[in-house]
This record gives sequence, C-alpha cells and structure tokens, in this order.
Amino acid sequence: MSNKCIIGIDPGASGGFCQFIDGEIVQAWKFTSLSDFVDDVYDLMENPDCPVEFVLEDCPPFAGKNIPSSAGFKLGRSCGFYDGLARGLRIPCHLLPPKTWQKGLAGLTKTSGAQRKRLLKDHASRLYPSLGKEITLATADAVLIAHFHITTKQESE
Repeated sequence: MSNKCIIGIDPGASGGFCQFIDGEIVQAWKFTSLSDFVDDVYDLMENPDCPVEFVLEDCPPFAGKNIPSSAGFKLGRSCGFYDGLARGLRIPCHLLPPKTWQKGLAGLTKTSGAQRKRLLKDHASRLYPSLGKEITLATADAVLIAHFHITTKQESE
C-alpha cells in the first residue's frame, strides 16, 4: 500500500500550505511565490510511491460584507490557479468551502477578522503541537483544511 501526500492549501493573499504524509503532518509553510510552490509540487511528484493530492479551500462564489469585491476577485483567481495546476498535472483536488471545514470548531460563531484568525491558529496549534512555530496565522487555515479532509475521510471509510 502506498503512502499519500496531502497538500492543504489556503489560497488567500497571506495564505499557506501544509503537507501530510499518510495522515501525519510533516510541515507547514507560508506562501512565498507561485513558482516556488510549483517547484515544491514537482519535487513531491517525483516519488511515485507517495501520490500527491490537493485539499483546497473553495472560495465563496460572491463578495459580501466580509469579502470586498476586489478581495473576492483576487481570492477567486488564486483558487483557480491551484485548481488549474492540479488539473493540469492530473493531481486529485478536493475543494472544501470554509463553512464545511470550520464546522465543529468551537468559538468561531459570531467572530470575524483577526479574532477569528487567532482562534483558528489556536485550534491548529492544539491539534498539531509538534509543528510549534510553523503554525502561524498564515498556515493555520491550510492545516485545518487538510485535517478536516483527512479525519472525515477516515471516519467515512
């Protein structure tokens, strides 16, 4: 049986990534550049015994009170990039809306902005204390997105 490499992706402007191998978190890192991310993916794809999958936060289909239209456009473009990269490289890509992966995380109701980001970081840090300083405001969402995908898949199998 082969291992599986899951890459959690938060496509936001200050987003981040994380990598799980066979259900265990390996690393989390902040967005630096698209070309660096593509290079990382090519490196991971060189190992045929550890197929790569993306778990990508699906951006909301419309701008609203919490997402100005200019930010919504950038978020949609970024999300489309990662989805297109996955399709182009034939990498399975699972899209998770924020409401789905945030379901069940305590304390998020009626929070937004910096307060919500800090709560998400706290949840990720509690789940994966071994990552220490790798879990930041930039990487926490990616960690929680991948965590949700991995734990709900295992529960349904």
